[in-house]
Amino acid sequence: MTAISLSALRFRVITEDPVWVRLADGTRIAATVWRPETLAKVPVVIELIPYRRRDGTVFRDIEIHPYLAGHEVASVRFDLRGAGDSDGILADEYTPQGQADGVELIAWAAAQWRRRYRGQGRDRAQR
Repeated sequence: MTAISLSALRFRVITEDPVWVRLADGTRIAATVWRPETLAKVPVVIELIPYRRRDGTVFRDIEIHPYLAGHEVASVRFDLRGAGDSDGILADEYTPQGQADGVELIAWAAAQWRRRYRGQGRDRAQR
């Protein structure tokens, strides 16, 4: 794996960890968010896999996700229910419950991106 050259990134990267998402049933899901420092609207990619984000995939994640954010694509890496820092029990990979969680997490990311990240920059620009 090749190290990222920070000088090669087009945008400064903001990393937020942990970010907690509460699902409808009260379960807390842990996430890491990487986003570019920009006021522009940017796409967001989410990753929801059963390998713990703090150790199972950390070396891969610190290469891939900052690279995306540094090139104007935000990225959110979630721990599955019961994996890593998330609440619950991991019964198996990609269960119907896990798929339902994924639907909620996609909706959360879409809502957060509109309200928290894009809106935050727009509010500052209007002051």
